[in-house]
Amino acid sequence: MKSLFILTKLFVCLTFSFILIGGASYGQTLVTYPEPTAAFEKKSDLYQVSVTSGSETKDSYVYVSRASTGAPLWEWQGQEGKTFHFTTFSFSGTATITVTKLGSTAGSATLRPDRVGLGTVSTTSVTGGKQVTFTLSQSRKISVEFDDDAGNQHALMIFADPLEEASDIPDSTAANVYKVSTVDTLIVPAGKTIVYFGPGVYNIHYWRIPATVSQVYISGGAYVRGYIGANRVTTTLSLKINGRGIISNDLWGFHYPKVTPPYDPVSTDWYKSIVISGGKKHSVEGITLVDGTAFNVVLSCDSSLAKNLKIHGFRYNNDGITLAGSDATVTDCFVRVGDDGILTNGSKNFKIDKCVFWHLRGGSIIQLGWRPHNINGTNLIENCDVIHAEWVLPQTQNSGFINYMGNVSGNSNVAIENFVVQDIYFDTEVLKLIDLRIDRGIKYPINIRNFLFKNIHGKIPSTHPSFSSYFNGYDATNKESNLRFNNFYINGTLLNQTNHTDSGYFKRGNYADPLIFFEYADLSSEIFNQNFNSSSSLPTYISATPDNGQFTSVNSTGTGTIVSINSNKLRFNRSAAADYGYFARTTDFSPVPEVIQYKAEVTVSGNTAGLTQNQVAVFQVGKGFVDGNNALTGTPLENNALLHSRLGINFAPTVGQFSFRDISGALSSAVFSGTQAFTWVINNSSKTVSYVAPDGSDELLAADKWDLWVGNVKIFDEKLSNGATDVTLSDLKFAFIAGTGIIDLDNILITSPVITGALSSLVSPVSKSVTTTVATTDKVAKKKDLLKLSVYAPSDQLLVDVSVNSDKAEQADLSIYNLNGKALITTKVRLEKGNNKFTLPVSNIKPGIHIAILTTNTNAARLKFIR
Repeated sequence: MKSLFILTKLFVCLTFSFILIGGASYGQTLVTYPEPTAAFEKKSDLYQVSVTSGSETKDSYVYVSRASTGAPLWEWQGQEGKTFHFTTFSFSGTATITVTKLGSTAGSATLRPDRVGLGTVSTTSVTGGKQVTFTLSQSRKISVEFDDDAGNQHALMIFADPLEEASDIPDSTAANVYKVSTVDTLIVPAGKTIVYFGPGVYNIHYWRIPATVSQVYISGGAYVRGYIGANRVTTTLSLKINGRGIISNDLWGFHYPKVTPPYDPVSTDWYKSIVISGGKKHSVEGITLVDGTAFNVVLSCDSSLAKNLKIHGFRYNNDGITLAGSDATVTDCFVRVGDDGILTNGSKNFKIDKCVFWHLRGGSIIQLGWRPHNINGTNLIENCDVIHAEWVLPQTQNSGFINYMGNVSGNSNVAIENFVVQDIYFDTEVLKLIDLRIDRGIKYPINIRNFLFKNIHGKIPSTHPSFSSYFNGYDATNKESNLRFNNFYINGTLLNQTNHTDSGYFKRGNYADPLIFFEYADLSSEIFNQNFNSSSSLPTYISATPDNGQFTSVNSTGTGTIVSINSNKLRFNRSAAADYGYFARTTDFSPVPEVIQYKAEVTVSGNTAGLTQNQVAVFQVGKGFVDGNNALTGTPLENNALLHSRLGINFAPTVGQFSFRDISGALSSAVFSGTQAFTWVINNSSKTVSYVAPDGSDELLAADKWDLWVGNVKIFDEKLSNGATDVTLSDLKFAFIAGTGIIDLDNILITSPVITGALSSLVSPVSKSVTTTVATTDKVAKKKDLLKLSVYAPSDQLLVDVSVNSDKAEQADLSIYNLNGKALITTKVRLEKGNNKFTLPVSNIKPGIHIAILTTNTNAARLKFIR
C-alpha cells in the first residue's frame, strides 16, 4: 500500500479519500493552510476559495497585495490602485476548486494558461456575488479572470501545489531544529542546523543566515516580513529555503534601506528578499514572495535551483529571479513583476522550464544581461506560458520575451551562445517577442550565436506599428550568427524565409547573418511521453484505453514489491523474492513504428551490498504482450517469440550502483551510480537508418539492431535484436523480477525518428547522375533569382560538391545541417559573379537527409538533399 505522509499539526487541514484498484489503496490528499494571525490585514476582501477532495471541502485562505493608491509615482509603473489576490493549497489526485467573487456581476470567468484547457466557464449566482467551479488533476498555477474586471485590476491566482515531500518538512521538535517565535531575535543557538518558521506573522527585518544552517523552512500559514541573506563563499554546506509560506517586504519603502527619493540607481545599496552568494547546490522551493522593495531572489552560486516559486511585485526593479553561476535551474515558477522576470548574469548551462509569466510594464521576461558576459555550455528555455504582458507603446528597449540590453560596460571577447528556446505559448498579444540588438545607446562588443527557436506560438496586435523581433550585431567581428527558427508562429501564421520580414514580424540590421527558417515538421514523432509530474496517484497513469502518456497496467504480483509514485518518479520497491513489479503498455501504438528512440532515467538504491545480480529487471519491446504474468514464463517477462528487443539492468555489489545488460549477447556495461539517462535506439526496418545521437552526431543503425547510449556516451553498438522474425515494435513492458532493492524510473520518452509532414514530399533520393536544386524561399532571391544552389552528394564518394550561381561577387557563409538543426560543416566562401563550385569533405555527413544553407549579407539560399 502506498504510504501517506500525514501532518499531525493542528494548523493543517487534511482530506483523505481512497480508491481501491487491483487490490491496492491509493490516497488522495489535500492540505490547506491557516490564517497567519486572527483578523490579518492581508486577507482578501474580494475573493473566497474552497477546495474539495474526496468527500470533504476546505476553505483555502486568500491573501491580497495592494499597490499604492496615492498619486502616481515612478516606482509603481502605472499599477496604482491595483490589487493582487492569491491562495495556495497542496494536493494529489484531483481537486475541485470553487471561487466566489464578492459583489460581482460577472457572467463568466476565463481560466489561464489557455494551454491547460479549462477555457471560459459560466458563473453561478450565490449570496453576495458570483461563483465558478473547475477541477484539476495535477498541480497548476491558474489565473481566474472574471469578465467584470476589465484590465485585470484585481487579479486572482490559484496556486495548486503538489504535496510536499516528507523529507522536505523538518520535525520542529528535533534536537537540531530551531523553531522561531513571532518575537524572536533570530540568534540561532549552536547545534541548530535547521530554522523553522511555523504559522504566524514575523518581522525579521534583515537576517543573515548563519553558515552552519542547512535549511530554512517557512511553513504554510507563515508570513515572514523581511529580507534574507546567506554568504556561502567560505563553506561547502548547501542551503535549502523551502515551504509553503510567504516572504513579504510590505513594511519598507522602495529600494530600502536607500529610500531617498526619487531613485537610487545603485542596486548594491538595496536589500533583496533572498540573496544566496557563493557555494553550490542551493535551492529555494515552494514559497511565495510578495511586495518586494527591489529584487526578489538572487542566486549567485553554482548548481542552484529555484522551484515552484510564486513571485509578485508591483514595483519597478522587482526583478523576479537573478541567476549568476553555472548549472542553474528555474522550474515550475510563477513570475509577475514590473521588471526583468528572470535575469541571467553569465556562466553556462541554464535551464528555465514549466514557468508561467504575467509581466507588468517594466523589463523583459527573460533578460540575457545588462553587460557583456559569457553564457555558454548548453542552455534551455522551454515549456513556458505567457498569460499576460502589460507593455505599452512606444516600445521600450527593455521589453519582450527574450532581450539582451548590454549597455553597461563588461567583459571583452565574450559570447552568448548555444540556446534552445522551445514550446513557448502566448495567451496575450505582446508588442515585442525577441530583442537581440547590440546597437542601442551605449554599446559594447559581444557575439550572439547558435540560437534555435522552436515551436513558438506568439501573438501581436493586428495593427502592430513596427516589428516584434529585432536582430543586429556590433561589428563584423562581434556579430549575430546561426539564429534558427523552426515552427515559429505569429498570430497563427508560420514564419518562413519569405514572410518573416513582413510588417510586425522580424527586423534584421547590420552585422547579423540572415535568419534561418526550417519549414518542416518535427522529424521525431512522439509516441509515448511520461514524466510522472502530474500526480502522485498511480491510477492517473493507467487506462484500458491509454493516451500517449498512460500504461495499460502498472502493478505487482504481491506485497513483496510495492509500486508507487515517489518524488515524481515511478518507484518499484522489491523486498521479497516471490513477487514481481511491472509496467505494461499492451495497446498497440498506432501507427506501429519501425524505428524508435526509447529514453528514460534510471536510479537504483537499496540493493544488497557485496552481491552482483544480473538481469534483475528488463525493458522489453515487441508485440502481443499481456498485462501481468505471461502464461508461458510465469513472470512479467514475455516469451521470446513476442520479443523484438530487450535491455537488462544488473545490480552491482555497491549499494546504489548498477549496469546495463545486453541479454542476447550476455554482455554487461560499465557500472553507473546516481540517476542515469539512457537512449535505446531500435531499428525494426529492413534497411540501415540514420538518427541524431544524444551527443548531436549522426549515427547509422543496421536493420534489426539496437544501440544504447548512457548520457552522451554510446555503451552498446549495433547489438542484435532478440532474433524473432515478424515482431513489430507495438508494445512495451518493464519487469522487476529478481534481487531486492529500489528502481526509480522517470522521464520516459519514446519517439519514432521518421520523416513526416511536408518534408517527405519535398525530398527525393539523389543518385550519382542527378543534381538537386533549390527553389529558394528568400524573398529577394525568389523575385530576382540572385542565388542558385545545388549539391551533388553520392553516398559512395568522400566529397560533397556544392555549386552556386551568384549575380555578384561577395563573401558568403556555407553550412550543412542535420535535421536536428546541428551544424555539421560551416565555412566561409568567396563567391564570384556567375558559377562557383566548392568541394567539402564528408567525414561528418553520414547517409541521410541534410540541409545546405548559403547566406550572404543580403540573401539566403537553401537546399534539402540526401546523401
